[in-house]
Amino acid sequence: MHTKTKYDLVCSLGGNCSAAHNLRYRRKRFYSLPFDWCYMVDEKPVYTLAECFRNDSFDLLAQKNNLQKLSPEEEKNVRHHDTIHYKDVWSGYYFVNHFYQTIENGGYPEFQQKFGKRIKRLLNEIDNSQNILFLLGTSFEFDKNAVLALQKTLQEKYPGKNFSFELIEFDCKTDETITENPDFTIRKHRRKINDYDFLGTNFEWAFLDDIQVRNPNERRLLHVQKIKKGLKIVLFGQMPALLRLKLFFLGLRLDFCLGKDKRIKFSE
Repeated sequence: MHTKTKYDLVCSLGGNCSAAHNLRYRRKRFYSLPFDWCYMVDEKPVYTLAECFRNDSFDLLAQKNNLQKLSPEEEKNVRHHDTIHYKDVWSGYYFVNHFYQTIENGGYPEFQQKFGKRIKRLLNEIDNSQNILFLLGTSFEFDKNAVLALQKTLQEKYPGKNFSFELIEFDCKTDETITENPDFTIRKHRRKINDYDFLGTNFEWAFLDDIQVRNPNERRLLHVQKIKKGLKIVLFGQMPALLRLKLFFLGLRLDFCLGKDKRIKFSE
């Protein structure tokens, strides 16, 4: 494990959905970030992310004209049957969880709004964090040089901040853990990725149990969240829970908690 085990921000860079899922499984994912449910078939997206950070060019990601439907051969590797699947030919990222309507039938504006919001959230969280951990989970052996290039770019872009990386690879030739540098660990596993990596958990993800992540909601003096037919209000969320009230008035719902509320939902 890295020298830092307590982080202000932990972010999945995709690869597939397993990293984001295992963070959520352990209640260490507090909001949606842009690459949680994206997957990749090679290292190109990580090199592209380095370019986006270096040139402030995140607006080039997932542009409408660069999104192409997957070919029948590519579709064989996709498990999701209730969505329409696209790849971004500019970045190399695949978007298989995001579209319930085709681009031609109006599916792009909602995606663009949500994806753009998550990009802004990521950049804002980096600005307001000191110790940051990026996770990347892949179902194939990954070229470490892509991660090293992104790590170098981030260190140059944000001097004084600490960026750590965990690369988790499946279907490798050996089982081994490699410390590439003090802030970059590579975890190789011979077995193939399976359903428990996405729906439950496996022991290969146990290293996440050792990290601590700052809960941004608990750091706020006051947290207000929209809920169905009303509002949830959490006061002094960093304290142990002392009081919880649920009120209904004129069809409106007020859910008030004094102290920590573990049921705060992830931000979209």
